[in-house]
Amino acid sequence: MSDLPIKDMPHDKLARALVDVEAEIALLGAERKAILAELTRRFGDEIKGAYGKADKTHGKVTVKPGSVFELDAEVRQTVEWDQAKLMAASSDAETITPEEAQHVIKVELSVPEKIYSALPPGKLKTALTDARTTKLSAPSLKVRFPEEK
Repeated sequence: MSDLPIKDMPHDKLARALVDVEAEIALLGAERKAILAELTRRFGDEIKGAYGKADKTHGKVTVKPGSVFELDAEVRQTVEWDQAKLMAASSDAETITPEEAQHVIKVELSVPEKIYSALPPGKLKTALTDARTTKLSAPSLKVRFPEEK
């Protein structure tokens, strides 16, 4: 990378710097992944033991493999609900009152964008358009250089 501050770099040097940094990030990402896999292989049993000792299946634990370093491990939990069973439970008067259902169960409606886009003009599309909000991300940039000869 140039000794010039980024704001003073010519366009071509700025673009080249981005390409170089992205290549370095990719290499470092692959190296990081390999290191994490090896640490997991080496200390996986200790990590499992720490979760068992803490009576946890997920969350954070710390293991101390020796006296030089500590290793923080985190298992994230993702919950998926069986929609048919949830619908049955939410509509069973013996299980849940309508007030409880309103408080406990989240119902969310959506329209797949592919279906919305294919709708012909008319009342339905107008009503859906009124309920539709789009959010755009910042542009992502990728620099490409023509093959250098």
